[in-house]
Amino acid sequence: MSRWKVLAAIGGMAVALVATPATPAAAAAYPTAYNTKTQYLTSAPEDHMPMSCVERRLFLAEGSYDWHQHLQDYAKLIRSGFQLGEGWYNLKDCFDPGTGIYYHTTWLTPENPSWEQVHTNRKIWLTKGGNITWGSSLTPLF
Repeated sequence: MSRWKVLAAIGGMAVALVATPATPAAAAAYPTAYNTKTQYLTSAPEDHMPMSCVERRLFLAEGSYDWHQHLQDYAKLIRSGFQLGEGWYNLKDCFDPGTGIYYHTTWLTPENPSWEQVHTNRKIWLTKGGNITWGSSLTPLF
């Protein structure tokens, strides 16, 4: 590649970087917290199949969060602008097979005994089986 093309490419990246709105420092300091698992799931689950869970302990800053449940590339917004206090939490997701359906339940449990556990669940129908990534996330809005 000629020197001109290299400089033009570098100059183009510099312009693109300058033209991109700045990301607040807090967003970099507090990234989205993911709790996900990838596993084989059939499109024809049965009640007798075992439940599968994934969980993690995380420290969250005080502020407002968006809470999503994930299935592959799709993220369903569960709660928007969800207010949380600063502290340690346990984020747990479970996929529980039923007859022809899965139940995805997510719990957010604070370690502070004065705060309440919250949870959400929804029904999932898979049209095709395979290695599926599922779980949840908390995205800071500050």
